[in-house]
Amino acid sequence: MKYTKLPYTPSTIDSALSISPQGRIGLTKVFISINRIESSSRAFLYLDDSRTSMAIDFTDADDDTAYPIAFTQQSGGFINAKKFFQQAHIELEGLGGRYSYKQMPAKSIGLTGGKQEVLVVDLEHPVKTGVKVEID
Repeated sequence: MKYTKLPYTPSTIDSALSISPQGRIGLTKVFISINRIESSSRAFLYLDDSRTSMAIDFTDADDDTAYPIAFTQQSGGFINAKKFFQQAHIELEGLGGRYSYKQMPAKSIGLTGGKQEVLVVDLEHPVKTGVKVEID
């Protein structure tokens, strides 16, 4: 019988966001802290023309066209985006998983009027493991 050594590896700090089969966009506490959205109460959600990526613009504006963010004590928070995915005709069943994101200038993707930078999420490529980040 052969034994294989499995070394200890420290936990990664997961800054990815998640999308559930119910249409919730999950925001971990680390994600909220890194992106400094503790004071945001809503998020504008945008979809690219090919329906393969979305942009998120967090805001504290009281705007009914922005999706509310629900903050929780344990996990961080979430955005109930089921209507967004329904309007986009994106099937939620195959979408569930964790997703990395990129910060991009809003103007570079054709958005004006919101924050200077938005988060862009590639909906075609969920991540299989945690995303390592360094915290100062």
